[in-house]
Amino acid sequence: MYASKSEVKQPSLGKLHAALAQSKSGPVCLAFAGSSSVAGSNATSADKGFVNLLNADIQAAYPSGTGTEHFVVTTGAALSTAPGVQSINAGVGGRVASNILNTTERSHIAAANPSALFVMIGSNDWFKGVPPAEYRASIETFIADMKIRINTPCVYILCHAFRRADVASPAYPYSHYKEVLQAISAADPQNVAFIDVEAVGEVNGLSAEDPLNLLDMDMVHPTDAGHAVIKDTVLEALHLRPPVAVISSGTTRTAVTAPPAGHPIALDYFARADGDIGSALSGQAWSTPSGTWVVGSGKARASTSGTVLLDIGESDDLYISTAMLLSTTEPAAAGVIARAVGDTSRVGAFLDPTGLVNLWIKYGTFNAAVAGATPGSYRASAMNIIGLKIKGNTITTYLNGVQASSYTLNSRESGGLNIAGNTNVGLRSGLSTLHKFDSFAVQSI
Repeated sequence: MYASKSEVKQPSLGKLHAALAQSKSGPVCLAFAGSSSVAGSNATSADKGFVNLLNADIQAAYPSGTGTEHFVVTTGAALSTAPGVQSINAGVGGRVASNILNTTERSHIAAANPSALFVMIGSNDWFKGVPPAEYRASIETFIADMKIRINTPCVYILCHAFRRADVASPAYPYSHYKEVLQAISAADPQNVAFIDVEAVGEVNGLSAEDPLNLLDMDMVHPTDAGHAVIKDTVLEALHLRPPVAVISSGTTRTAVTAPPAGHPIALDYFARADGDIGSALSGQAWSTPSGTWVVGSGKARASTSGTVLLDIGESDDLYISTAMLLSTTEPAAAGVIARAVGDTSRVGAFLDPTGLVNLWIKYGTFNAAVAGATPGSYRASAMNIIGLKIKGNTITTYLNGVQASSYTLNSRESGGLNIAGNTNVGLRSGLSTLHKFDSFAVQSI
């Protein structure tokens, strides 16, 4: 889904697949080394860090057959001798390539004889200005040492991480660190593999406006969505996809298609020829229950004010966002909407040029703001990212990653919004033809 398969068909991965095939007869260990992103920093819980997510999906693809799967453990914890996949997370915040694992940590991992050792480190090296040649020497020395320590076939999987967005004047281009990892893998293709995680972030605008909110507010660590994308990228690169769950109904078997957390459901950058708004990049056709919407110079706008929608088939557990450039001459608010049925009912997060974010609800004869806040994160005369999170009856608004308000629907409001056909999301421009929209995205949460 995310990684380029032409980059990852590497012979070293055969060792991992062969080991995983033994998951029903004995323990299979995976190990992870790196800094804070490996450790799961800024994930809202341990099970939402990419290591835990990856471990769970690999277990789904290669179950133990016992009905009980292993948890992820940290270095020093006891490992199971029962069949199944288990993982050791040795990630520690602040580490660089030269101190990726200390002697005790290396010994503990080696004693588990992992079938794969994932290495994702380099973000802090880049931040600190470590020369790429020195970075390479540290990685090569580490792999050579672990080859001596580990007594069973092991593949070393080098992952080039998301590019952090807090480095204004780097000593070296981040691409040089990627080239180092590629070169190490190319020099030992039977034992070392390379996965380009950074490329996935850049495709999704990570170092620009980060429309999918893959990085947290510190511009360094992945959000839950970012961890999920890292997991998916690695899983795809390894050619390991868990089986699709199915529901049996008589002789008919229907795939369960609800997307897991962090997955994009809809996406549109409006990067197409000027004219009718057409269809989103993710394939859904835009509809216009009110107004007329067009694409111009890579941005969407209403040529007459109104609403434009995508039917995504989902109405809950969503995060909807867009980047907007608001007109200052036509100061009406604009933003994103969800749980919409045409233009008759919807909930929306709307921003006006004063920096005010209103949570607005419309259903039946009710049409009003129920919560409003000015979070102080507004960027005048620049693109702003407005976000709307929908989870049950709790609705939360965001401006440029800063929470503006959180509101719980009362029974009347819930009844008015939670109706058949409310699976549309989209954009609304109130009384303005000049507001411009970019990077519209919907992801599961």
